[in-house]
Amino acid sequence: MYVARRKTKNDEAKWLIRGVYLACAHPKLRKEYIILLKSLGISACDAGDGKVKIRDKENMEKFYQKVGFIGGVCITHTSRFWPNIEKQKLLEQMIDSYHNPADTYLLEQFALR
Repeated sequence: MYVARRKTKNDEAKWLIRGVYLACAHPKLRKEYIILLKSLGISACDAGDGKVKIRDKENMEKFYQKVGFIGGVCITHTSRFWPNIEKQKLLEQMIDSYHNPADTYLLEQFALR
């Protein structure tokens, strides 16, 4: 999740980009992950860069409820916005951001640098 920005004549437009990504280098396994998620009622696609992507609120909520991430597992230190953040907690925050986007825009990760 990150904030996209575009300058306008009088202001700045911003919106949230959200997605759940499951990294997997093997193309056949990515296809099988998509089939497995579909069997759980979760729509996902091959993002084309070694990742399976879940794109929208409804499917993120289903992933959260039916699959989720193992507690204590964190995003890698190389993440620009979310280094060492617990994956399940970020998923919760991302789902909540649909209800409270203004709060998400104010997070320190998204302060203009």
